[in-house]
Amino acid sequence: MEDMITTIFVLCDELLKALNIKEDPQVKMNNAEVMTVGLVAAYFFVGHASLRALLSIYGGTQLSKKSVK
Repeated sequence: MEDMITTIFVLCDELLKALNIKEDPQVKMNNAEVMTVGLVAAYFFVGHASLRALLSIYGGTQLSKKSVK
């Protein structure tokens, strides 16, 4: 499951780079992380609240630190 989440993040990040979408300097969670959370919630949890447990296990908004850039 962790590998799939990392893959989803990397794909989102690469898509945003390819589309040349820039981050706002005020963000605390980048666009790829927001997209990843939504896609993971929809795919694994069907939007269920147990996503909070997953985020606490895997470091919350620190998804980008787990990916290879």
